[in-house]
Amino acid sequence: MDDVDANRERIGTRIAEIIGANWQTSQRATLLSAIGSIVRKEFPNSEFLRNGLRAFLTSWPVVQVVLHPAIKEKVGAVPLGVQVPADASRLFEPPTPRRHPVFVREFWRAFYEPLHTRRFVVLGTPEPIVQVIDGSEPPPDMAAYEILQSDLAVAEPGAPVAEKARLVGDRIRAWLSRHELSEAQFIERSASSTKREARGSVSTDDLAEALKALEPADQARIFVPLDLVQKMLSAKS
Repeated sequence: MDDVDANRERIGTRIAEIIGANWQTSQRATLLSAIGSIVRKEFPNSEFLRNGLRAFLTSWPVVQVVLHPAIKEKVGAVPLGVQVPADASRLFEPPTPRRHPVFVREFWRAFYEPLHTRRFVVLGTPEPIVQVIDGSEPPPDMAAYEILQSDLAVAEPGAPVAEKARLVGDRIRAWLSRHELSEAQFIERSASSTKREARGSVSTDDLAEALKALEPADQARIFVPLDLVQKMLSAKS
């Protein structure tokens, strides 16, 4: 295999990894527009991506390309072998919403903030001390678990806050399952979080983290009346 074929195979393998990870957690198609920038960043100036992901996947079908029957701009992909339903629009519907627990803030952020180097989740002693460390190697003599690029939540630009939060939660659960770790080890232990969970409400920390995950253009569109801000701050005290 020459260098050209090897490069094409590496791109295809990476795309298949991203599509597969999203399918595992959501059972939904991954929009090509949502992963295009990630692939181009990892393979800059590649001639295979010159005409876009759809063209690449047409000539190198490592996943199945699916089209939304009513919205032509929505082009997605699912792993090979997945049975595409007669009504392909079902693959683009958001999964049924579910309430996420309040994870440790640093741990939650680790699954959507850009990854520039290796990232590890370190479990301290005694539990439940949780640290997230970015670096080339994990700390010695400590239980460390790596977060890979494929573990990060990738949402479509302009996606609702709830959808982005759901993606982060799904990525976390898949990561916990892979490492055979208990979700309980990573739940926020503060008294205020415990109180909020007991009455089944959504925490303001969750809202703040979800807002941080928005694109800057989306954040600029948000307007919250001052009296509501005061109520939110009062609820945290």
